[in-house]
Amino acid sequence: TLENYQWAYNHQIPQRALGHVSPIQALKEWQKKRPDLFVKRVYNVTGLDRRC
Repeated sequence: TLENYQWAYNHQIPQRALGHVSPIQALKEWQKKRPDLFVKRVYNVTGLDRRC
């Protein structure tokens, strides 16, 4: 589904524009450098999201 593609794109697929890291990894690095810019902690959800 579209949600699964979005999850894979944001969490797993490295992006060339971000230095060949995934968007979530880039956010984690930015949060370490500038924690004042973030309200919530950036986290990586492992596994598939199953909805009943």
